[in-house]
Amino acid sequence: MRIALFSVAGLVLVTLLIWLSPPHAIREAFLNDPAYRADRLFKRETPDYNRNIHRLAQRIEWGDNFTASDFTALGDRIDQRHGQDITLLFHAVAAGNLSAIDALLAAGADTSMLDKTTGSDRNFVYFLTLPGGLLLDMDGINAMLASYLRHGGDPNATWGDPARNQGNLPAGLALSQNIDGLRMVIDAGGDLWKDTINNGERYINAMELLASKMQFEMLDELIDEGWFDERGQAELHTFMRSLGGYAQRGDERSRGIQRIAMRVLKCNPHYVETTTQNAATRRIFKDHWQDTAPGVIPWDRILSDEVN
Repeated sequence: MRIALFSVAGLVLVTLLIWLSPPHAIREAFLNDPAYRADRLFKRETPDYNRNIHRLAQRIEWGDNFTASDFTALGDRIDQRHGQDITLLFHAVAAGNLSAIDALLAAGADTSMLDKTTGSDRNFVYFLTLPGGLLLDMDGINAMLASYLRHGGDPNATWGDPARNQGNLPAGLALSQNIDGLRMVIDAGGDLWKDTINNGERYINAMELLASKMQFEMLDELIDEGWFDERGQAELHTFMRSLGGYAQRGDERSRGIQRIAMRVLKCNPHYVETTTQNAATRRIFKDHWQDTAPGVIPWDRILSDEVN
């Protein structure tokens, strides 16, 4: 009877040890669990192969948890490129391992590095602007963004070549309609009026993208917070042009566009519609897109108590 009790106790103890052991410790010791991507990209390097880095890459792929101390000992090798130019940070992004991403950023991984040495202009910040998918949904993207900002990331960071094409973090988040992420960037000092570049010329900014995506709730918040107070004529015109992209048809969206336009103009009574084309406020304030005459800014309504 006593032997049987010891056997049961021993079985319970072994079970607890396995259950409470560090992630993958048992599998590493006895099963040699494969990590196919890490083994392909971080193994058999000559002369730069490092067993410790390879093991870290495996653990990242397995989904283990990390702290900054797991990576600080690597020194400059934290940003070392391996097979197909991969770094530990980009490997962690590809694996969707948020713990590893946070730890790598805390340990000083370089977020300005491109994901490829040739043929790419994507750095880590670019991946923060993606809409999310099966591996990292929008909440996962925002957890990654929060780590980036918490560890000193620039809320106005860019990617690309300013002489050709360059995106920026606020505009990228607006394009993917990641409103929660955009609020985080605003709180960290992001500039929603910062322009992107296309073919070496000014292209678009987060404010225009929010307008074109008809993000009325967010725009109302920004108006209330003073983002539109006393803006320049050129900025306002490009904003109105983006806001007027949806042709007036008297529906709820049309009314929302006109309401936002009037609130913005209330903050900027100096604005003048200068275009000769059917665009911006000339388009916004039509009753219907089929009207031949351009719309007219209703300044009497805008400057009254009707608009706040």
